[in-house]
Amino acid sequence: MKRHSFLSRASRTALRSIVLSLIVVAALSATSLAQEPAPVDLRLYGFLMPVVGNPGEIQTYIQVSIDRRREANNAVLTAELSEGVVVSSVQTNVGECAYLGNLVTCNLGKVGVEGQQLIDAAATIAIRARPAVSGTVTLTARITASEPDPNLSNNTITDSLTVNLPKSRKRVRFF
Repeated sequence: MKRHSFLSRASRTALRSIVLSLIVVAALSATSLAQEPAPVDLRLYGFLMPVVGNPGEIQTYIQVSIDRRREANNAVLTAELSEGVVVSSVQTNVGECAYLGNLVTCNLGKVGVEGQQLIDAAATIAIRARPAVSGTVTLTARITASEPDPNLSNNTITDSLTVNLPKSRKRVRFF
């Protein structure tokens, strides 16, 4: 039995070529879309303050916030205090932190949405430190993540605090 076609052999070949081209374009588009993560706006808030009842000791609280019901992956916070300041402890509610001298690095991992609820503070980091000398202590903290951030201006914070260490008591020795 002979088949009858409304299209000529050349037309069928051209049509196959067009369909295959469309499939390839669709596959490439899907791949490029999957590789480009959606933008996520991370924000930092933070401040330095003296520790009440411990003269000379300072603490800082840093909050990482995120916009638009999104998640940020591989979030890393780095914080640096002035030279001569020694970090004594770091706590976080997400991920884990390490510190050495005046530097703190927190690998927060995934931060953002829990279920369908938008989280006001995706992560909170508390740092305690002690300066070696009186003077101005400066904190600089930065947040990064895998996703592109459309507003980098709110990914860094800087704060300063004047610290007056208590004067050491001189011992007077009587003979």
